[in-house]
Amino acid sequence: MESTFKFVFVMLTLIGMPMTIMYVLAPLARAIGHRLEGAHAADRGELDALRAEVEMLRDLPSRVADLEDRVDFAERTLQRQRDEAMPVLRGGTDAAR
Repeated sequence: MESTFKFVFVMLTLIGMPMTIMYVLAPLARAIGHRLEGAHAADRGELDALRAEVEMLRDLPSRVADLEDRVDFAERTLQRQRDEAMPVLRGGTDAAR
């Protein structure tokens, strides 16, 4: 009887331990792995967004310079139109009489 008990105990131990590891610890390890991987994935997404924003910011000085040139051109054009629309008084107040 005692040898049968030992045999059953050894068989349960040999079969039970791997099954315990496979059914309990494997999903736990997988969940921890997904959790860690998810944090990395979020960091990668955030890093990609920051890289795109940096690229956009690197382009800003040239865009601002282009806009400054356009504003200067618009100011010169408006001033030229104002000058052409206003009669020029030559010789001061005598020309107005």
